[in-house]
Amino acid sequence: MNKRNLVNIGRWVAVLPAAASGLFLGSTISNIFFAIQRFFVGGSPDSFWADVNYWLLSAGIASAAAVYFGCRAAPSQRKIVSLILGAILVILVTVSVMGSFYVGEDVAWTIASAVASMFGAGVIIHTFFEEGEKYTFS
Repeated sequence: MNKRNLVNIGRWVAVLPAAASGLFLGSTISNIFFAIQRFFVGGSPDSFWADVNYWLLSAGIASAAAVYFGCRAAPSQRKIVSLILGAILVILVTVSVMGSFYVGEDVAWTIASAVASMFGAGVIIHTFFEEGEKYTFS
């Protein structure tokens, strides 16, 4: 094997860890940003806006970061990789919603978070599908 093949294999192996680290970093950075915002604005951690930040915006940003970083790690076929990572996120979100129904706590927020996650991943998937297009005005 030459060096290029080893690099490609390494990048394919790194797709899922890159997506997982993107999910973690996206969630962490957005939660830190919202905590700083809450500190300067003076909002309560039990307010409606804190719930929106935690359940909706953080979930959307984290899932978008997961798909983005996972696709950027792939050496080729980024459209297909984005669809596969989106499908994995849908499976994880479905398990989360089912677990929420089982436990019975915050079902509405979990469903809203699932929708926000799918929306965030969908935006990035759409971006990868539009990446190769050349737009001309004629």
